[in-house]
Amino acid sequence: MGSKIFSVLNWLDFHPAVVFTAGLALVGAVNLLRWQKDKAAAERLAVAEAEPMPDSKLTPSVSFLVPAWNEAKYIQSSLASILALRYPNKELVVCAGGNDGSYTIAKQFSGPGVIILEQMPGEGKQGALRHCFEHSTGEVIFQTDADCLLDDITVERTLAPILTEGENITTGYWQPFEEDKDKPLVVFQWANHLRYQGGMDIYVDNLDGRNSAIKRKALAHSGGYQNEAAIGTDYVLSRRLKAKGYQIRSVLSSRVQTEYPTNIKDYLRQGSRWYRNRLVQGIHYKHWLDVLVSIWAGLSASFIVAGPLSFLFHSIAIKLLWFLCLFHLGLSQVRSKAFFQRTSSRKNEYNPCFWKFILISLFVNLSIVKGCIESFIPKSKKTW
Repeated sequence: MGSKIFSVLNWLDFHPAVVFTAGLALVGAVNLLRWQKDKAAAERLAVAEAEPMPDSKLTPSVSFLVPAWNEAKYIQSSLASILALRYPNKELVVCAGGNDGSYTIAKQFSGPGVIILEQMPGEGKQGALRHCFEHSTGEVIFQTDADCLLDDITVERTLAPILTEGENITTGYWQPFEEDKDKPLVVFQWANHLRYQGGMDIYVDNLDGRNSAIKRKALAHSGGYQNEAAIGTDYVLSRRLKAKGYQIRSVLSSRVQTEYPTNIKDYLRQGSRWYRNRLVQGIHYKHWLDVLVSIWAGLSASFIVAGPLSFLFHSIAIKLLWFLCLFHLGLSQVRSKAFFQRTSSRKNEYNPCFWKFILISLFVNLSIVKGCIESFIPKSKKTW
């Protein structure tokens, strides 16, 4: 195998013009196809946002489950936003803890229709959700986080397919807080999230724990939150629900406001965890497509990050391949910026800098490499 790879690299070294020309053509063709997909995704988002508000006379009891660990910064605003919802038949169940006073803040909301539980060290998000579910009574379970701000439109759109179309599970999406929407790192994430959301079909593989609703019977039938999930709680629950034959309905028009990382350190930590969620839990649940996608992403990111080392070698082919990867990365960010300006409600207020997009995209690859390495370190692979 090694000799064959060496032979291929040797041939490529002697034909740099062919490599460069063919590579440029391939990168250009791939991005052209994806540009067309981006246009279709933008149209889907526009259609979804233009849909009228759902009008349902049904108001089954809904329990909002909120796990909170060291969320003192946002928990007060988050819980207040839930209690302010106009939906009449609701219950709030919170499991809060940590060393920043989250539980103390949460207890201030105790009262009719509100249950406050204390989360103990080591229980994790899955344990907190388990406690919330055990103490809840709603016919529908609405999952969200303590760093999210809910509003009537978001919640009603997420619930609508369950109330009016007989769906068992729905998932909405997310967006940054209004005050963060002009920060370059946040805009970069938001732009890529919008493009991701626009690419979703009517049914998806995974729900999002910040903005999803599940019929109680379906959640109980899947085993609820009984499975171990030190990381990837949403992924694990999605696998359990899918294994029981349930479909997850996507609601493109529903986007909850939530906290985005605003500095590189937090961004790298979150990116690493999200990567490990799919790889580690994908292996555990034998979801091999996710595993293969994760491995490919890890190899690609490693090549981009380690690319400058190619100048220590005499191989022209490796240098050209690295340049082509950077070229593809650049074109992908051109598409991302264009998609953002086409779909974001803030497109006339903030014009993101292309070069900042490029710079931040390099940190994306670094977070993937970090996650890839940590996935094979026992002490790190399931660290939140």
